[in-house]
Formats: sequence, structure tokens, C-alpha cells
Amino acid sequence: KRYKSKITSRIYKTLREEYAAYISKLNTGRIQPPEEKAKQLAAQIGRKRAPFSDEWKENLSKNHKSKTGYDCSLSEETKKKISEKAKGRTQTAETIERRVEKLRGVPRPKLLCPHCNQLIAVNTYPRWHGDNCKYKKD
Repeated sequence: KRYKSKITSRIYKTLREEYAAYISKLNTGRIQPPEEKAKQLAAQIGRKRAPFSDEWKENLSKNHKSKTGYDCSLSEETKKKISEKAKGRTQTAETIERRVEKLRGVPRPKLLCPHCNQLIAVNTYPRWHGDNCKYKKD
């Protein structure tokens, strides 16, 4: 075993931050030698990805087309079965009302910020308004 205790995510985070600070301090003010910079550029120049094959492009196109709508990838027979099943279906007034409410959306409660006089959604109010409002006068 390399370490006496278990490396948890918190310990790893601390080690990573300390190492980053060490490397930053090591490289601060350092001027990169021209030969080192030339070596890095030479490694990047001429590096190209292989072109995509026609088969790969065709598969990508076919996959993308099948995801454009709800029933695009369904066969005509399946579409017909779904249609026939839906034609005889009746819905109660309660079901219709529930669907309408979902389409309309439920109005979200809002609070008035006393510092900037804006109506703000409840979920973002404590973060940007109230005591944290940028227009608050101390």
C-alpha cells in the first residue's frame, strides 16, 4: 500500500489543489526557452484526424433522421395500430382539464424585491435579491 489511510474525495481534492499551487509557483515568472516552444509547435503541426468513412457518415445521418420526431422511426404498420387504438378512446373531463393545466403551465409565485422593485421568482430571489440585491443601500 502506498498510503496508510484511505484516499477519499476530500483528501484527493486537497492534494490536487496543493499540487496545482506548487506547479503554479514553480512556473510563475518562468520564460519558456525558444527550443522548447519550437518542439511543442512541431509536435502539433501536421497532426490531422483521419477523414470520416462514407459508412460512418451514412450511419450518423440515418441515426440523426430517426430522432427528428415522435413517430419517425415507427413503421407504417405500427403507426396504423396506434391510430386505430386512439380513435375509440374517450377521455373524462378531469383528464382533459389536467392536460390543459399542463399545457398552460402553473404560474410560479413571485416576490417583490424592495431594493430594485422587480418581481422575482421565488427560487432565485434569495440568491440575487433581498439581502443580496446589488441595489441595496447599506
